[in-house]
Amino acid sequence: KPIVPILVIILMCNNMLLVKTLGEGVGPNHDPVNLNNRPTASKRTFRSEYVEQLIEQIAPNMKDEALALMFVDCFPNTLDTTVNFTHNTKTDEYDTFIITGDIPAMWLRDSSGQVQVYLPYASKDAQLKNMIKGLIARQMKQIKIDAYANAFNNAPTGSPHDSDERHPKMSPMLWEGKYELDSLAWVMWLSSKYIEHTHDYTICTNEWFSSIQKIVDVIVYQQKSTEDTSNKDDLYYSFGRETTSQIDTLVNYHGVPGRTCGLSKGVKDQLVQN
Repeated sequence: KPIVPILVIILMCNNMLLVKTLGEGVGPNHDPVNLNNRPTASKRTFRSEYVEQLIEQIAPNMKDEALALMFVDCFPNTLDTTVNFTHNTKTDEYDTFIITGDIPAMWLRDSSGQVQVYLPYASKDAQLKNMIKGLIARQMKQIKIDAYANAFNNAPTGSPHDSDERHPKMSPMLWEGKYELDSLAWVMWLSSKYIEHTHDYTICTNEWFSSIQKIVDVIVYQQKSTEDTSNKDDLYYSFGRETTSQIDTLVNYHGVPGRTCGLSKGVKDQLVQN
């Protein structure tokens, strides 16, 4: 049954090295488990025993050599190259920071999507489960820092976007402060799917409830008509960037004006419309 997530990760992977033509079939040197483009074991950022077992079970039986190589390279790529996972033994708390890949920052949306293919196996691998649990905990902390931000640093190091004119103001923990409704949706989706696959409700801490409530508050606030919002509001948001690209900033810092209609504004979509 792992064929669906396998195909998903192959389609999503943007770092593939395709060295053979599809359809060549199994050759005498067909050994994708050992002959691949993965980082060496010592340089991989995280290891899941169950994922490794899946690779060893599936790849040698794939008739297409190129597809087998793509699977071996891509399926564990998030684990191999993007995970910073820690366990505080004193508090028994897990923390996971997942970079988006080409930028040393963590996106709420991207990090959720990066682990989605591993969710069906979380109940079979305690370490994998704890890694995803740590990611959810990190996302909740990030929401409390700034529910309108889309990307965060692992530490308060600032970013190239510190000069963005924004309310709330940029802070050192933010990599980028664009509001994207789908970022909040992905955060809620990940928590929901984690519980669905693991039946582990321990993620629902006081901080989790507080952050989920903040997400709901933001979505409800963004249902307001543009003319009914004020920079005195606790959840007021505006964004502007000095740029040569019209899709990288908002008209008059607010984006396209909107009236109350029941829908919640998503500034990411307004960036494209400007």
